[in-house]
Amino acid sequence: MTDETSTQEQQGTDKQQESTESNRETTDAWARVGQQFQILGDTIASAVTASLQSEETKQQMDKMRTEFATAANQMNQAVKDTVESEQGQQVRAETEKFARSAQESGQEVIQEIKPHLLAVFRTMQAGLDQIITNIETQQAKSTTESKPAESESSDESTEPETN
Repeated sequence: MTDETSTQEQQGTDKQQESTESNRETTDAWARVGQQFQILGDTIASAVTASLQSEETKQQMDKMRTEFATAANQMNQAVKDTVESEQGQQVRAETEKFARSAQESGQEVIQEIKPHLLAVFRTMQAGLDQIITNIETQQAKSTTESKPAESESSDESTEPETN
């Protein structure tokens, strides 16, 4: 009976070690995912700023939306698969933490991008204001130049002829 008890204790210890190692691997994996999302956030901020100054903005944004949708679908499937596993409850808690962190990071990205967007829009507005001013000035000049020519031709026709 001592051998049986010893074997059971050894099996229990082995299971605890496997569980601890599995938890460590899961934590490390989520830490790497978090780092990748940080890099992704930084890259997105740079891309949005750059694309606002590019004529390819719409195409870039459409491509980005498609890639986000694909990534979201893949993450959704991975979460569903994980929830159905033995470690589902533990992973679910980690996933909820990650989701909150991602949301906070997203809000930070938005706050970082806002001043850049505002600067780009102000620059665009100033450029448009300058174009409008130039057009109005050209129209005023062409109207002013055509009026004296008309009045000179009408003055010539009304003068009496002297022979």
